[in-house]
Amino acid sequence: MRKLAIAALLLAVSPPPAAAWNNAGHMTAAGVAYLSLSPEVRTRVDELLRQHPDFARLAGDFPPDDPDFGAVVFMRAAIWPDLIRGDSRFFDDTNPEAEPTPALPGFPDMGIHKPWHFIDLPFTFDAAAVSQPDEVNALTQIVAFRSALGDPDVTASEQAYDLSWLLHLVGDIHQPLHSAARFSALHPSGDRGGNSFLINSNERNLHSFWDRSLGTDDDPQRALALAGQLRERFRRWRATWSTRSGMSAASRRTHAPRAPTGGSPTPWPTIGSRSPVNASPRSSTIGSTERAPLRLSPGGTYAGRIEKQVGKPWKTAKTVGPFGL
Repeated sequence: MRKLAIAALLLAVSPPPAAAWNNAGHMTAAGVAYLSLSPEVRTRVDELLRQHPDFARLAGDFPPDDPDFGAVVFMRAAIWPDLIRGDSRFFDDTNPEAEPTPALPGFPDMGIHKPWHFIDLPFTFDAAAVSQPDEVNALTQIVAFRSALGDPDVTASEQAYDLSWLLHLVGDIHQPLHSAARFSALHPSGDRGGNSFLINSNERNLHSFWDRSLGTDDDPQRALALAGQLRERFRRWRATWSTRSGMSAASRRTHAPRAPTGGSPTPWPTIGSRSPVNASPRSSTIGSTERAPLRLSPGGTYAGRIEKQVGKPWKTAKTVGPFGL
């Protein structure tokens, strides 16, 4: 099977720690990605998602002959990893007391995989000790799922499953508090991506505030309309976006972590790419001896770009500096 081609540039503007954008946010981000695809690639993506083991849920009751059907399925695929949390067919694979649920056709496993949704890159303003991110996190999984797309050894249903996760996780890391944890005297174990950072708002904490920043309307067609508006704005902002975002990240809480007094600066984590032969995207370890750098600043501007690769091998992960430059 030829390599699946996807071109997407996503613009990103007390819940459990693994929660990210709400449905409106994820669908809007996915809508921007879908509108950025060429007609040829869009057709191939539509065909692949029809092989998703939960396609009936992705399609719902939306009319298949509607011109927006492909976009709606794509956008619902982006929220599917959140939807399965409350689905009795799946289980919490991080809970040692949870009873695994029976395997169903087409699914590589039935876990909900909470740790895949975030990467807690640490920083501190008061020289507090910091902890490094979990070994398996959003970035390791993005690399793994990108590698799986188009792999002839991976079934179509599993590739469709991987694509829904890839869409979701690229959206997740565009929520700034899904890529950062602040360590301080008040929160020596980290602020759980802002979940412990309380604010005077209906959202109660900073993480929840960000979750809702793209609205709360779950209607996919309205989310698609908003995606179109954002994409048009991006056309005008593109010339200055990276520079302005980098300056913002450097001047706010999103800048590089400070070292404790007398210590060395905490380095940006380098996440290794993984060969599907050496490790599965669902593996609990990274497992590859070849490591290609993939860096993301807390709340910075990781572009979320998945290279177009039609009929040729995927490139290794691209190095992205602290400000996505």
